[in-house]
Amino acid sequence: MAHLSRLQARASEFIGTFPDGFARAGFNWGFLRNFTILSGGTAVGQGFSIALAPLVTRLYLPDNLGQLSLFTAFLNVAIVTASLRYEFAIVSARDDREAAQLTLCSFLLCLPVSVIAALTFYGMVRNGILGYGNMPIYAAVLIMPALVSTAGFSALRYWLLRKERFDLLSRAPVLQNAGRALSQIGLGWQGANTAGLLAAEIIGRCLGTSPMLRAGWPALKRELAASNFRHLKDTLKRNRHFPMYSLPSSLLDTLAASMSFPLVVYLYGLSAGGSYALVSQVLAVPAVLITANVADTFHSKAALTLQQSPQALPGLVKRVAGVLLVIGFFPAATLIAFGPRLFSWVFGSKWLQAGTMAAWVAPWFLAQFIVNPLSRVVLVVGRQKLKFVYDIITFGGTIAVFVIAHYRQWPVMTAIGALAGLKTVAYGVFFLLLLNISSTHVQQTRPAIEELP
Repeated sequence: MAHLSRLQARASEFIGTFPDGFARAGFNWGFLRNFTILSGGTAVGQGFSIALAPLVTRLYLPDNLGQLSLFTAFLNVAIVTASLRYEFAIVSARDDREAAQLTLCSFLLCLPVSVIAALTFYGMVRNGILGYGNMPIYAAVLIMPALVSTAGFSALRYWLLRKERFDLLSRAPVLQNAGRALSQIGLGWQGANTAGLLAAEIIGRCLGTSPMLRAGWPALKRELAASNFRHLKDTLKRNRHFPMYSLPSSLLDTLAASMSFPLVVYLYGLSAGGSYALVSQVLAVPAVLITANVADTFHSKAALTLQQSPQALPGLVKRVAGVLLVIGFFPAATLIAFGPRLFSWVFGSKWLQAGTMAAWVAPWFLAQFIVNPLSRVVLVVGRQKLKFVYDIITFGGTIAVFVIAHYRQWPVMTAIGALAGLKTVAYGVFFLLLLNISSTHVQQTRPAIEELP
């Protein structure tokens, strides 16, 4: 009983009483309001996907979802290169004109990249590289509209985030997810199979982008009126550190996350790849609902904290991590205990293998849920180089797991378990690095602060 009392006292000291505990964790009312608006729209959009997922999994086979996972894995890597990460500079641009120029450049850059990506995809399908020989050849054509619409969505999202149009940003994922899910069902009902899944993916992405373009274009047009090619060139040059450091880091990070899909298909077949894709889709729900929006609002809060009270930055990182741990622990524990039964009941008996995979990877996704939003500290303190080195190591580790699995002929569950263990440890190390660089930056900046009159 005494131990329980001490535990409760420590929890109360850490979290505090509501709403003070959230304020101490860095979530003031402005932070919470913006987070609630952003996550509210995302929650409604994901609600469509979650509610209709049991119907989708009964209309399509694991093989179909395996092909969709190959398509989206390639698209996720290609989108990192589409705008050379210049979209990251939009929010922190020195004025609205530069932000508008960066938004335009982010879109223009994606046009030639989409052609290169489509040709690359075609070559991978024709040559059967990393399991892509299982894809239909027409999917190469669909890469272009999917990539352009996704790049446009990303650039416009950062522009509207800068303009604090949180209401509009909250509606975009609703249209995107609802359009995707309803299209999947409608086309699947007609027997479209993989073609229906790919077409629905593009329909959803276009529906999410169109209202953002209509709302953002008048202000963009006004800011771009006096711009010319030389201005755009100068803007790209001033922000060249984003493609120099953020692009390689993001590319490796995305490759490490996406490479596992084609490698699972290559080593274990489309059915195993489809099961793994469903697990990733389900476990990504809390990340989409919470992590992405926490990352945006934490980014803003961390930057402000560094300016006004830099010594509070390490504590902010710890407290936000604690809140995310509390939120994510029970869903992860539930999957570990009941994953196979839950997946069979919700999605159908043919997805039993996916449930077993979910139980293995739950700790990995919990670590990702906690650490990913906090990784914005790297951008705040300007330590992109460190993140790049970390991404190189984790990417190499991912490849190493599948190389070992291939030569030792591991069954699919052994490979998935080894990958989950590697990723969980890697995120733990990355969290320690984030604490270290936030504390080190404070120590480096404190003397300069103390010298101010």
